[in-house]
This record gives sequence, C-alpha cells and structure tokens, in this order.
Amino acid sequence: MSKGRSYSRYGYVLIQDPDAAESRTGTASAFSSTSDVNMLHRDGSGKGSRRLHYVYIGAGLILVAAIIILGYLYNSMQGTVLHAQSLVKARQTVEERENRLNAKSVIHSRYEPNRFNGTWITDNEILMKDAYDNIVLFRADTLTSEIIGFNHTTYSGLTIVADAFDYHLSADKKYLMIAHSYHKLYRYSFFASYVAINIESQELRPIVSPDGIPLVIQTVVWSPVGNGFAYVFSNNIYYRKSVEDNKDYQLTNTGRINTVYTGIPDWVYEEEVLSSSSALWFSPSGRNLAYASFDDNRTMIMTIPFYGNPGHPGSQYTQAINLRYPKPGRVNPVASLNVVDLSEIESDMKATTNLPAPTDLREPVLSGVNWANESVVAAWVNRVQNSARITRCSVNEGVCDVIFSRDLERGWFEPFDHLQFSSDGKKMLMILSHSQEAAGSSPEDTWDHLTYIDLDDKGGIKDKVPLALTSGMFTVTEILAWDEKENNVYFLSTQESPTVQHMYRLNLANPTIPPVCMTCDLMTSANQLCRYSGASFSINTSFYVLSCIGPGVPEITLFDKSGKQLLHWDTNEELRSSLANIILPTVRYMTVPIGHNMAAQVKLFLPPGLDETGSIKYPLLIHVYGGPSSFQVTERFSIDWNLYLADNKDIVVAYIDGRNSALKGNALKYSGYRRLGTVEIYDQINVTRYLQENLPYIDKTRTAIWGWSYGGYATGLALALDPSNVFKCGISVAPVTDWIYYDTIYSERYMGLPTFEDNLEGYKLAALNNKVENIRNKQYLLVHGTMDDNVHFQQSMMLAKSLQHADILFQTQTYPDEEHGLIGVRPHFYHTLERFLDSCFA
Repeated sequence: MSKGRSYSRYGYVLIQDPDAAESRTGTASAFSSTSDVNMLHRDGSGKGSRRLHYVYIGAGLILVAAIIILGYLYNSMQGTVLHAQSLVKARQTVEERENRLNAKSVIHSRYEPNRFNGTWITDNEILMKDAYDNIVLFRADTLTSEIIGFNHTTYSGLTIVADAFDYHLSADKKYLMIAHSYHKLYRYSFFASYVAINIESQELRPIVSPDGIPLVIQTVVWSPVGNGFAYVFSNNIYYRKSVEDNKDYQLTNTGRINTVYTGIPDWVYEEEVLSSSSALWFSPSGRNLAYASFDDNRTMIMTIPFYGNPGHPGSQYTQAINLRYPKPGRVNPVASLNVVDLSEIESDMKATTNLPAPTDLREPVLSGVNWANESVVAAWVNRVQNSARITRCSVNEGVCDVIFSRDLERGWFEPFDHLQFSSDGKKMLMILSHSQEAAGSSPEDTWDHLTYIDLDDKGGIKDKVPLALTSGMFTVTEILAWDEKENNVYFLSTQESPTVQHMYRLNLANPTIPPVCMTCDLMTSANQLCRYSGASFSINTSFYVLSCIGPGVPEITLFDKSGKQLLHWDTNEELRSSLANIILPTVRYMTVPIGHNMAAQVKLFLPPGLDETGSIKYPLLIHVYGGPSSFQVTERFSIDWNLYLADNKDIVVAYIDGRNSALKGNALKYSGYRRLGTVEIYDQINVTRYLQENLPYIDKTRTAIWGWSYGGYATGLALALDPSNVFKCGISVAPVTDWIYYDTIYSERYMGLPTFEDNLEGYKLAALNNKVENIRNKQYLLVHGTMDDNVHFQQSMMLAKSLQHADILFQTQTYPDEEHGLIGVRPHFYHTLERFLDSCFA
C-alpha cells in the first residue's frame, strides 16, 4: 500500500535538532578561543619582560574570573529558561489531557457508535425501535413510520416492549412476538418467555403451558406465511399454526436436556458453525420445516465450577456446571438433518423425513442449511473440514444429490453461511477460491471470489462447473443481495486494498464487464471519504441501508437501488460532537515484507504530538489476535482501550496482520495449516523487530505485547519464542495454551487430529505449556475468568503449572464466575492491565 511504503521511507530519514547543532557549534568556537589564549600565553612568557608577564597574568586571571562569572550567570539563566519551558510544557500537557479520551468512557463503551438497528421484513419496510423504545414499522418508500408496539405495554409488571431485546413481526404483520425475562446461556443462545401482541387490538397472548404457566423457551421462529410459528422447549420442537390457535403440535420427542438437541445447536455447533441459537429453517412456502438435531450422548462433559456470591449461605459449596464439550480426538456430537411436512401434522404419523449426509465423508459435520425453492440444500464437511459436499434434497423422498464437491490438500472450509439461490432454486451463488495466475498471483495461491453454479436438473455433478464472476488479487467478503429482475448481484470486496472494503454491483448478463463500485467515491455528511462499507438490502433489493463504518465516525444512510440517497438514518452526531474537541492518535499503515513473496499489514496508532525525529523514545505495544482467517488491520472506525493508551499514555500501539490472516490470498492464510503457533508468531516477533529498527521513535527496551483468546495464546508464544528479548513483557487474557484442551471443530479444522497417524507432533509443536523457558526473564501477566465456557480456565491453570514447575515468576489475575468476555469486571480488568503496563514501561 502506498501509504505504508511512504511511511517506511520516512522512517529512515534522520532529522537533526537545529538547536542541538547550534549548541555544538558554539562549543567548538569556545574551544578554539581557549586554544588561542593558551598559545598566546606560552609565546608571551618566553619573550616579554617580567612586568609585561605579570600584566598578562593579571589580565588572564581577570579574564578567567569574568568567564567563570559570566558562565555561572549564563547557566543560571539557561536553567531558569529551561525550567520555565518545562512549566509551560507541563501546563500544556494538563490542558491537553482534558481533551483526550476518557478511560471510564472507553471502558464502558461510551464511544461506541450506533449501528443499523432495523430489520428488513418486506421490500419497503423496516422493523425497528424508535428513540422512545416504541417498536415501529418504517416505510422506505414514504419515509414514514407507524408504532406497532407501545413502550408503555406491560405484562406481569414488566415493560416488555420498552425492554424488549428480541422481537419479530409475523409474515402477515398481525402479531409482534416479544421476548422477556431473558437469561443468557452461551454466545448466542438464551432462555426467555414470549408474548405475542395483536397489533390491531394490542391484546397480549403469552406462550404458556396447558396449565397457563409461561414457557421458558429456547428459540422462536415465525413461519414465512401467516402467523404460525415454531419454537423449542426443553430441547424439543413445537409448532402452532397461528397465534389464535391455542393448540401446539409437538414435532419431536427425542430431545433431552444437555444430551440431545433438536431445533437448537449444542455448544460447539452454536460457537463454531451456526453462530445462532436456532437450528430451524422454514421453506419459502411455509409448508415444510427443516431442523437439525445434535446427539451429544457420547460427547464428554467438561465440569466448570461456579462459586456464587460472597457471604451467601447458598454459596457454601461450589456448584458444578456440566457442559458437553468435545475436545480434539474425542467423540464429536452426531448431527442429523430432518424435514417435517407441516400439512400432515394432524395425522398420527407425522411426515418427517431424514436427509442423509454424504456417505464418503468421515464423521460428517453439518456446515450450513438453506432452502432452494422447496428443496433443502445442506452443506457437509468431513471431521477435519478439508472435504466439502453440498447436497440438494427432495423433501418427499429424502433423496439427496451432490451439487458441489471439493477436496483441499492444504487448507480448510469455513462454515457455508454465504450461499444464495435464485427464486426457482436452479442457480446458486457462493464465495469460492480460484487461482489468479493471470493477475500475477503465484500458481499455488488462490483468492476468494464470487462464483456462479447452474443447478439445472440436466447433467450430473461434473456438469455443474463453478464459474468465477470476479477475478484479481483481492477478496470477495460477502454476497449482499441478488436482484433477479435486473440480473444484478451486490457484494462486498477488498478490491482497492486489504484494509478497505467497498460495495460493488455486477450484472450477471454481462459478467465480463468489471463490477461497478457503488461506494468508492461516497462522502459522508462530515465530508469524509467512506473507505469501509457494509449494507443491508430490502427483500427484493428496491432499497438498501448503507453503513459507512470507517475511517471516520460511522454513518448509516438509506438509498434506493439507483443509488439515490433518501435519508440519513443515523449520523452518530452525538458521538461526533463528543469527539470534536478530543485530540486523537494519528493512524498510519505500513506494509512490511515477511519473506516468501509475502507481506504483513501494519496499523499504527501514534500518540498526539509524537516526535518522529528519535530524540524522544516511546514505548511500543503490539495488540495481537493472529488466528486463522482473522484480520485487524482495516480502516474501520473503532475507539477502544488500545486507542486510549496511545492517546493518554504516549504509547505507540500496533496491529500486525501476518501469515494466517485473511484478505491477502489463501497462500498467506493457509501458511499455518496444521502448524498453529509457528509462522503467525514469528511474524509478530519479526515485524515488531522491524518497527524497532526502522522507526527512530520506538524504544527497543520498552516493547510489550497483549492479546485475548487466540491473541492471548499468541502473546504467550511470542514471549516463549523470543530469545532475543524483542518483548520486555506481555499480557495473555483467556488464552489457549494447548489445542488438546480446545473444541474439536475449531482445533481440528486447522490442526487435524492429535493422533500418531495424523498430526500429534503438530499439536506438541503448537503447545505453549512445553516451551516456557524464554518467559523467565520477561514480565508476564496471565488473566482468566473461571466460568469461561469457551476457553476453559483449565488452559491457564496448565500454563501456570508449567511456569511454576520451572520456577518462572509471573503475575496472574483470576476472575471468579466470569466468562470469556469478563463483562462483569471490565473496570478492574482494564485498570489491572494499565497498572501492569505502567510498571513494564517505567
């Protein structure tokens, strides 16, 4: 990137301080004068009379005394001037600090911008909450809104509309489903009770048991027709034809709490595949309901302690939370996919059909479910996720045909959550990797591009050849919408740069014509160029909401499909005003070569007023994540703790996207395949060393690294694999320390199996626990919550054991009953980190 190269060249320039040059010149002149006087003195003492000699001596003494006095006065004056300058500088610093980011506001996310708060439900209507916590229906064609759920509505003493965190409108727009009494479970899942509000009469209809007790429900999904809905209670699926019909049909009876999950994912599928609390999918007509089941009977249990409240009698004994959590090499949950014909539920024999997984995949993992017209499309991968099959299934016969098949020798498949289908179900769009040799890429490299597959019934799998619709050394990141009427596809890509994301439009009738960038020249209301975009389209693409999310304060704007701006949805004016007088760090980007014809992207946050000459040295803090397919270096807007440190503590903060990261081709992304904890760590160390050596203002002796989750793992390994002490100290928050302790689907996707026949040596090489010696002479802080269901507290305890047995001193901060995000202790957590860094950089 040009910015990075320019910045690198600037880093090599040595700019001398003119005041220092004048001082050196003055000193040299003084020494010359003194030499001349001494020479004169020696010459005179050999030739003149004694009287003249004494005159010279007297004059010399007077001169020396004068010089001493003048020097004293000069130094005193200089000291006074320097002291005054220091006072002025100190006074300016105090004044500047008042215009810096506030720690409390950062910790409590008060600089977080508003995001698009609506959901498209038709081609011109958005369901949303207004500023008064009413639920409203906004019309994009008339720019008007109607209240359909009033903020004063109460149920059992609860203001269920004003406090609603989850709400959905029925397809016929007669009922509003409101969740209340929320109880969080895992990242996406929760328990709640639900009330359906009749929009016309405002009558409340709670979902209750036959004896009138509100049900604690795990998920609810409206039918796409009318106001029927399906829900999951106690791990089983129920269906109601309409809200008015009080009869609920139980569709499954195999569900068991903490053992068999139907219509909802278990822990590992929720976290690593579906990213949702639901595993229910209605067909477009509403006649059929597909659902996934996950049998965890043979999946082993991870016991997590719960300590309770201090001083509470109920907390005398630690409680155990039993979590079905598969770990590498152990038994995985068994996934199955079924579909039920809802028109047959009146009969005793419910028309439920199993849709089998491909038989050639070993221990198949369900990777995605869609409907293509009235056929179910299921994506499956093998256990280690390097072979993929997409099947299209007849819901009547349960026969599934493979419509896409690919095996990777080096790499993996991410979950298939990006498939798009034509309304007749005969065409499919997806993001798929393709070679880009014609664009100058290496033969072994591939890039993710928009891809078209014709699913017409004629011909077999060999005739369904994926056709790349885009090409070049960039990444298509998301398919936004498919306008079949005008034959246009809208998508996001990094065509300009890996740090930039724009929206493009491609006409499928003329795919050889380059896509049109719809946001490359877009200016915000603050007259800033939008360089990082996202969008949400209406059902038939007549309108879209564009989110400009960087580099400036995010803005949300409503457009019609022609690109005409209709409404500034939210300009985040309050946030913009609060930042108006704040002096923020300067952001710069660099590209640093890392060998193998690859380069790392670097993002720097430079403290306000940073002296780039090198006369003042600044501490450097690397914030690392480093996981496969991740990326940090973008032009997205964000104000977080890292920015606060750069702004208030005069710390240079850097993000480094090296090998393993996404958006720069799959050769770079797959570099760490089956060997996590190697190349991505070396890149963090070596690029940090490059910054130390090429940026004159970086203090080599005060460099730290910190990260969370995979970033905590990367931090620990960066210290452990750093014998030359590039880093003085590090902070690992909730780190993985050995992949045998993490879940199967994530670990085995990137590492394979921890068996002698597969990749046991790779697991040993990737472990942090067995290579702690280089941490001995570094400052290290280990932070973890004991109730972390994601990266278990066990991980940090195993690392602590290794450090203690090696007699390596370190600091640790344990948070009882806190989960992976440490939400309940954020002030204490960040103050702990800040104090540790103060000590490190002292």
